Amino acid sequence: MKIQAMTDTGLVRQNNEDAFWFDHGLQAIAIADGMGGHKGGEVASRLAIENFALWCENLLSQQNTTALLSSAYSSIIPAIDKLITQTGRNDSDLHGMGTTLVGTVFHEDCLHITHIGDSRIAFISIIDKTLKWLTRDDNVAELMVAQGDLTPEQARRSHYRNSLTACIGGGTRLSNDVHYQQLAWPRDSLLLLCTDGLLDNTEDHEIFDCCMNAPQGDLAAACGNLIELANVKGGRDNCTVILASKD
Repeated sequence: MKIQAMTDTGLVRQNNEDAFWFDHGLQAIAIADGMGGHKGGEVASRLAIENFALWCENLLSQQNTTALLSSAYSSIIPAIDKLITQTGRNDSDLHGMGTTLVGTVFHEDCLHITHIGDSRIAFISIIDKTLKWLTRDDNVAELMVAQGDLTPEQARRSHYRNSLTACIGGGTRLSNDVHYQQLAWPRDSLLLLCTDGLLDNTEDHEIFDCCMNAPQGDLAAACGNLIELANVKGGRDNCTVILASKD
């Protein structure tokens, strides 16, 4: 597996509360977008990523089957939630901190995805020329789409997109509403993980074009194109992107 990542503070924020991790050998990737307090967001996202990485290193070093891996996946986000919530309670500077998380492992030809919050993962098909989001955001805008009060296009621009309904930690937003799925990874498709800074004022076709306009196989250049797109569109949030290919 080939993996490249890039993160940027953006043009407005003073600090970067995003975090990411990947391991070529384990074929594992994670991305997180923290929130809360003067330094809470940075701490929350870092703790989430560090503990997801530790979980992967411990579990994937063993010869586990897909069934065992999927069973273990159901426990990792609640465990990280407990850790971050307790850390916030023990330090007033970190009280109420929280984070999103998207974590994925490619194991035995199966892509395992777990997520909570509004960071996303997608397939970008080189053959079909499509971008397909694999996760649904945990925010008020998505609830309004489900209720018929907003169209998906309106939700992309709505200020309700910034109101999370589930995350790791987060004080009153505490939730263990964890999403998990297993998928086949289609041929000639890139895997994209991103924080919501990439989605601010951008369109799916622009994100797709950024990936396709890079030299073939140059994932680093494609990541650079995506970061540039986010900043051209205003750069109002931190933006982190990870691209991976099977070959």
